[in-house]
Amino acid sequence: MKTLKNFLVFIMAFVFAACSNEDFVNYKDVGVKSFSSFTATIEETADTRVYLGDAAQEGKKRVYWNVGDKIFITSDTEKYFKTYTVKSIINDQKVVFDGEMISGNTFYAYYQSIDSYFCFDYNSVSFEAYIPNIMFYEGDEIHIPMVAVSNSNNLTFKQVAGMIHFSIGGIDKLESVYLKGNNNEYLYGYGFIDLKSEKPEFQLISSDYESRFFDGNILKDDLIILGDSIVDIYYYLPPMTFEKGFTLMIKGYDEYGNPISYNKMTTTNQIVKRGEINHYKVVNVQDELDDLNERHIINFKDYNVKTICINYFDTDGDGELSYEEASAVSVIPTINVDNINYSIFSNINNLDDGTHLIEWFDELKFFTSLKSIPQNMFCGQPYLISVTLPDNIISIEDNAFTNCERLKNITLPNGLKSIGKKAFYYCSSLKKIDIPIGVSVIDENTFSYCYNLSEVNIPYGVTSIEQFAFHYCGFSEIKLPTSLTKLGDCAIADCKNLTYINIPNSVKDFAMSVFSGCTNLKNIKLPNKVTVISGYLFSRCSSLEKIDIPSSVTLIGGFAFDACTGLKEVSFSGNEEEIGFAAFQDCKSLTNVDIPNSVTSIIANSFSGCSNLTHIKIGNNVEVIGYYAFACCSSLTKIILPISVQKIGEGAFKDCYNLKSLYVMNEYPPELLKYDAYNVSIRIPKTCIVFVPKGSLDRYKENDQWKQYADQIQAIPE
Repeated sequence: MKTLKNFLVFIMAFVFAACSNEDFVNYKDVGVKSFSSFTATIEETADTRVYLGDAAQEGKKRVYWNVGDKIFITSDTEKYFKTYTVKSIINDQKVVFDGEMISGNTFYAYYQSIDSYFCFDYNSVSFEAYIPNIMFYEGDEIHIPMVAVSNSNNLTFKQVAGMIHFSIGGIDKLESVYLKGNNNEYLYGYGFIDLKSEKPEFQLISSDYESRFFDGNILKDDLIILGDSIVDIYYYLPPMTFEKGFTLMIKGYDEYGNPISYNKMTTTNQIVKRGEINHYKVVNVQDELDDLNERHIINFKDYNVKTICINYFDTDGDGELSYEEASAVSVIPTINVDNINYSIFSNINNLDDGTHLIEWFDELKFFTSLKSIPQNMFCGQPYLISVTLPDNIISIEDNAFTNCERLKNITLPNGLKSIGKKAFYYCSSLKKIDIPIGVSVIDENTFSYCYNLSEVNIPYGVTSIEQFAFHYCGFSEIKLPTSLTKLGDCAIADCKNLTYINIPNSVKDFAMSVFSGCTNLKNIKLPNKVTVISGYLFSRCSSLEKIDIPSSVTLIGGFAFDACTGLKEVSFSGNEEEIGFAAFQDCKSLTNVDIPNSVTSIIANSFSGCSNLTHIKIGNNVEVIGYYAFACCSSLTKIILPISVQKIGEGAFKDCYNLKSLYVMNEYPPELLKYDAYNVSIRIPKTCIVFVPKGSLDRYKENDQWKQYADQIQAIPE
């Protein structure tokens, strides 16, 4: 097999933190040395430079230095590195290189592959670095990085990293290549090289978890592999031990354009040593995939999923999972944490084998003996993208997919009968869900906070949508089946994209806040059998323009239309008996309201804040005007209280600044209800005339509660 001339080679790149002048060790000018020429040797004899491509085919020997190589040096008195160039080589071991003049007491150098700033403190001298496991590099040679420290111009370089090498063939186009430790070894993070150490090497001191898990693709662009060619992959790594081996993950396409995904896993200790290259056999992707198929072995897309499955379900101990082994699994094992059972596939920080982050588990479809997706099956897996469930699943238990924030695709089996509480809670990337016919209840919080859920299909047979079931979902329309009888609290609340909903006549009563916060809801048709418009039912539905109250309704609950700032028209049926607390509060677009004769009580704050209300007609059977019922209705100029009104609450007309006339038709002064121990005022403006029946003029002026308005009270003109 031929090796490509220009293929991918990988070097470790180190992004170092720049240090301020205060980071440098104080020094004395006495004894400071200045040099423009240095000599260098290598302490170890391991391969420092490896030739590849045509150079290797031509039999070019491996060397440690080449004329023209760049070496970078700084000192304890310099702020930046200076560049020096190899001028001559003595026996491949010793080099002479020249550059700018540099001064200092102690000199620090690095050779190739390290692009850094230098940091000092009083206790140690070290390179500080951000270490990825691989980077992209093109060329015919690679260098294992070295560092040196000296008090003179004679430098002894020490190697600080190791390397592993793969050859890959049997694939037409290579899309991505990843390396990951089977025991979650840190391949990414912040680290340092302590140059005082006898054998300095990179040491990771913290990890960047997300980068460690999701970055690491060595390819910047897709790579076309010609014919039977082989691509050589080199990884630079800190010296380390993969306690449970590692997995090489390869994705690409075959010659027909079909996607290929393949994981090559080692299961024994793999040790990366300083200055050494570990060579691994050629991976012929297509041949090995064919071999897996012949052996009825599952080719897992996600190596963490494969690791968990092998740990728990590999009954023959061959390090693979067969279709037969998968189909024999009837129960997913759990681990108890704080008296809560979590599946081995969940992501709970203090579990052992269940803590792996996973992205793909479409192979779950081969676990055909499973009847249930258990509680907390994938709970807390924020990077899970796709799962394919077995066809014979009949239940999905509570919290099965809770907080799977990147889950985009899932098909619910046709035989599914139940979906548990919070089953898909906070699956914020989920876009579509088809509820199977056998499901009768959509439980509480099932799809809550699925912000991008734009399409939901609910079949006939669903009778109940429980509280918060679709809270904060992303759909613009939802069709409710005619079998539906119950909508729980906040069942479809805060769905900001919802513009229209037709509620079937099978729904007879609403719970609280079912549609509250649906700020783009413009049109809605209420069922003709509902008797109560429940509290907060449409509160904060700021785009709702019109509402027709069905004739079956007798009570409009508290805050039912609160802050429906776009509501312009309310059509009462004439059968309503009570308008609840703050029912139409802050409906700032309402201009005209006719309260029917069927209403006997207008509860506190019912129309407060309706600042554009210019006309209000109060039905002839209203007995009570509640506290602050019309407060802040600043556009009202005239109100007529029918003879039936017997009680008026404190502040009923507070801040009705333009109110010019208040007609009180009752011959006997209505009782003014106190809101607290000190106030007994209906708060009309001083310019407002209170018109009362002619024969009751003195009765009003002498009444203990009404005499405060004596100067404003006049008889109704004949």
